[in-house]
Amino acid sequence: MRETDRITRPRVEIRPEEATDPVAMLRRWVDLRDLPDDRKRQIIERGREFIQRAQESSAVSS
Repeated sequence: MRETDRITRPRVEIRPEEATDPVAMLRRWVDLRDLPDDRKRQIIERGREFIQRAQESSAVSS
């Protein structure tokens, strides 16, 4: 058995239209991290590329 620290974060209300937008949720997640602004931008840009590619491939296979 391993003990881990538990992180407590305040609950944040998420609007339904935001909850279904993967890029918006990625931005929210990145904003919660203690990262330099340049790194945050890189993560969001790369994540946006992955999300777009996944959406395009799922549209093709549907």
